[in-house]
Amino acid sequence: MINEFGTHFSCFYIPEDVKAGKPETEFRVATSRGHFQGQEWRVRKDGSRFWANVAMTAIRDGSGALVGYGVITRELTVGEKFHTDSGAALQAENAVVVVDQEGRIVLVNSRAEELFGYARGDLLSTELTEPKTEQRPPKAVVDGSAGGAADSEFLNVASVTRNTSSRGVLVVDDDVNIRYSLVEALEDEGYRALSASNGVEALEVLRVLPKPPSVILLDLMMPVMDGWEFRAQQQRDPVLSKIPVVVISAHANVVEEAAQVSASAYLVKPFQLEDLVATVGKVCSSGA
Repeated sequence: MINEFGTHFSCFYIPEDVKAGKPETEFRVATSRGHFQGQEWRVRKDGSRFWANVAMTAIRDGSGALVGYGVITRELTVGEKFHTDSGAALQAENAVVVVDQEGRIVLVNSRAEELFGYARGDLLSTELTEPKTEQRPPKAVVDGSAGGAADSEFLNVASVTRNTSSRGVLVVDDDVNIRYSLVEALEDEGYRALSASNGVEALEVLRVLPKPPSVILLDLMMPVMDGWEFRAQQQRDPVLSKIPVVVISAHANVVEEAAQVSASAYLVKPFQLEDLVATVGKVCSSGA
C-alpha cells in the first residue's frame, strides 16, 4: 500500500484486523485520550506474525491541533505481559514509527526496519522530507498527558518538524518549558528544530532522522540518561560523533563541564535570545 505520500501504518496489522477497522479505531482512541496501549498481533513484510506491545501517542502542534502519532512497538513472546523496566533498555529494543494524521509513515528507526522486515525506502517518501509547499508547518509536540509517570519516559516521542532548512538543531533538555521555548525561538530564526527530553530519546531521534542536525544543544542533568552518558555514546558512533555540541547549563562550573564533554561552546542558563542565535550560528558555520 504505497503511494506518493508514503506507506500507511495499517501495513503492520494482520489482515483480519485491517478488515475490522482496528487501525482506525486505535487512532481514534489515541486522538481522544492522547494515548493508546495494548498487546496484539503484528505482521512482517514476509507475512509472518508476532505478538507485540503497542503504544500509540497523539502528536499535536503548539495550538493543540493533531499532526500525527508516535507508535512504539516491542515484540513479546505470546502471552507475555509487558512490564516497564529500565528506560534505556526498553528504548534499545523498541521499534519507533511516526505517522501523519492520515496514518502515513513519515519516520522509522532501524529497529522498526529489523522488526517489520521493510527497508526504510519501502516505507518513506521523498515527498515527506522535501515537501513542495513553501509554507512552514508548525512544530509538533507530544501530548503525553494521558500517560502515567511509570511509562512517560519511553512513550514520549520527540517533537517532529517538516521544516526543510539545511540547518538543524536538536534540543536535549528535561525541562519541557525550556525545550519548547528553544524550539520555537530556533524555528523563528529559520532552523529545523527538534527536541528530546533525555539522552536515550535524543539518540533515538538522531537515528531516525533522514538528515542529522547541524548542532545539538545539550543539558547535562537529565533523568534516564544524562548529558555525559549521551555524549559518550554519541562520540562512539562514527556518524553521530561529527555533530557538534553546545552545553546549556545553569551550573557555576559550566566551563569545566563543557570541556569534560568536548563541547564546541556553552550557554549559561538563563541566556538571551541573541546569545542563543549567535552561538548556534557560529557553531553551525564552523561545522559547515
